[in-house]
Amino acid sequence: MNDTYRFTIALIYDFDGTLAPGNMQEYDFIPAVGKSNKEFWTEANTLAEEQDISMAVVSSPTKVAPQLVVPIINAGIKGVLNFTSTPLNFPQGIVVENYDITTLLEKVAYFVKENDNKA
Repeated sequence: MNDTYRFTIALIYDFDGTLAPGNMQEYDFIPAVGKSNKEFWTEANTLAEEQDISMAVVSSPTKVAPQLVVPIINAGIKGVLNFTSTPLNFPQGIVVENYDITTLLEKVAYFVKENDNKA
């Protein structure tokens, strides 16, 4: 593989407030790495800046997704893979791939059922 096409996933976290109040990582993951919430998020933000993060993957509740556009733009992200059921609109210069995960799951389920019916 040509090094030009390699990338590293530097940081992944999830937040939507539906499973627990606040940030889910604050209950298990962050304490497990021996950090306070403030220490962890300070380091995470510093890492994102130092590593020149250029891509984001959005997988959030539909109602939250549009609120992520401005922070993603402000973070200097150049490419977004959107797995929400809401198409996200970014300015020209930011590459966006919108994939409705629900529709994709329905498509896979349909073809699995079709294949089962053929057997």
